[in-house]
Amino acid sequence: MVELEAVRHLTVTALVVVGAFFLAVGTIGLLRFPNVYNRMHATSKPTTLGTAAVF
Repeated sequence: MVELEAVRHLTVTALVVVGAFFLAVGTIGLLRFPNVYNRMHATSKPTTLGTAAVF
């Protein structure tokens, strides 16, 4: 039972870290690109993946 709980905590931690990484990449893309269309493209997919990983 202890091993299963440790695996669960590790999985949750990994998903939160991956989600935070994707959200950070989307934020960097928002700040880096020059026009609106590039910014929308840079933030749409990482934000979706990051939110899905966190929730």
